[in-house]
Amino acid sequence: MRHLSRAIVLGLVAASLMVGRAYADENKGTNTGKEAVKPTEKPTGVETAQIAGELAAWARANHDAVGLATAARVLAMDPPRTMENPSKKVEGKPTDQPKPVVGEFTPASLIKEAKEMAKDDKDALAAVEQIEKTLPASRGHPGGAIIDRDTLPPGGSVTYTITFNGSEPMEVAVFASAPGIIDWHVYDENGNEIQSQASDHFVNMPKWTGPFRVVLQNLTGAYQPYTFATN
Repeated sequence: MRHLSRAIVLGLVAASLMVGRAYADENKGTNTGKEAVKPTEKPTGVETAQIAGELAAWARANHDAVGLATAARVLAMDPPRTMENPSKKVEGKPTDQPKPVVGEFTPASLIKEAKEMAKDDKDALAAVEQIEKTLPASRGHPGGAIIDRDTLPPGGSVTYTITFNGSEPMEVAVFASAPGIIDWHVYDENGNEIQSQASDHFVNMPKWTGPFRVVLQNLTGAYQPYTFATN
């Protein structure tokens, strides 16, 4: 085989450097699209999980078994999947407070909780059982949001690192036992803060495929169970 000439080798090296530089330049700046993401005709899986989660929290606070069963029905419309091996880092000071157990978040678990809440209230129990009978059957495909449920330590934080695809919507929602107890922010790979409001739901369009950090901060002095949902 003939050796490549020095000019050809130098040309190939220069071309590879130009490609690498173009790639590097492309990933500079803020990784968010300029145009707003168009709303969908019906709630997304993330929105469905958020609605169900907030309704369940309200039902628990008001001891409303029927409301809890209704949350199960909402969630059954687009059941979530559990996040596998989430990349996350929890930070917080040690405390002697008992750490609450975070249960499942499925239509079946919510119905079970609703029945336990209803106890001897025959009317409420009958309503819960009726809702259970009308739960949508599984659609047979892995749709819905991807969720992780955990507990934030008092005053602590957790950081999720997730890669989102360029030119495809990235969607995040965070919900807990009450609104306003968890503040969260989203940062791109260059450290730019692209979500700085204490909101519950966030949608954006990355310009390129890359990692994002989602930081959740517990604003209270007690353990706070939460659900993190994404697409």
